[in-house]
Amino acid sequence: MSEETINIDKSHLAKKKACSYKNILGCICLVIILAIFCISEIAILLGIFMVFAIFYIIILSFGVIYISAAGIKKLSSHYQEKNKNIRNN
Repeated sequence: MSEETINIDKSHLAKKKACSYKNILGCICLVIILAIFCISEIAILLGIFMVFAIFYIIILSFGVIYISAAGIKKLSSHYQEKNKNIRNN
């Protein structure tokens, strides 16, 4: 090897720091941006879940109301028939 290839420019290495404030600031900004994105994504997913949960509750309540109304109607007709049989005897 020649003497020229072994020489390394040490002034260039001394100027370049391994961890400068710009890199730390960039990392902090990146973490903040990712945190905001993550929180907003969770909020959007919760919103979608709440919409579908509300629709599910509405459909379920209509089903319960329908079944209750049908049951009450059947019970009232059953008791009316029972009362007619008691009065006729």
